[in-house]
Amino acid sequence: MVPFAAATLALIVALYAVAALFLGWGLQISGLVRHSLTQTAMVPATALSFVFAGLSMITALSGRVKLSHLLNALLLGLVGLTMMGQVSGWHGPSALFFAQTEATERMAMITALVLVLYVWAANRILKRSFFAVECIGVLGISAALAITLMNLTGTTDLPGLSYTAGISLQTSVLAGLLFLALSIVAFGDEQETREP
Repeated sequence: MVPFAAATLALIVALYAVAALFLGWGLQISGLVRHSLTQTAMVPATALSFVFAGLSMITALSGRVKLSHLLNALLLGLVGLTMMGQVSGWHGPSALFFAQTEATERMAMITALVLVLYVWAANRILKRSFFAVECIGVLGISAALAITLMNLTGTTDLPGLSYTAGISLQTSVLAGLLFLALSIVAFGDEQETREP
């Protein structure tokens, strides 16, 4: 039951991210990628990262460990390429997939950190090391919930909170679902190993 619930959440994340790529960015249905109150967008690189993350969890839960590692490596490669673009000023990584509406839109640094933490936690699950995953899962859910509420109230750009300014509502919700799936696996598997 635990893998099914987590796999379902991961599938929702991956399917939404695919819809954001092809319908949101490809067909310019802005409601899939941009929240009207804050006008922040889930950029194509972030959407593709969520596709990789959701699929990596599904493959890990179905026992395809090598494929899961490959998807996590692709995810880290994309995040790394995007972050190098942040440092160098090259915005190409986000624009590789579909045209962006604004050249300044790119993956937020906090989004990159969240995705790197996801990969680390996913690999901890494969090694059956649950305590760290439980901690990261709870932290990720809490942060995603807080940023989602900030997006819904239009307060992501308050002074002193510059690290939340570039995160879209869609990104925070998908991150929350991903960390919820990680938590379900970690807490569920740990309970199964404790029972006699």
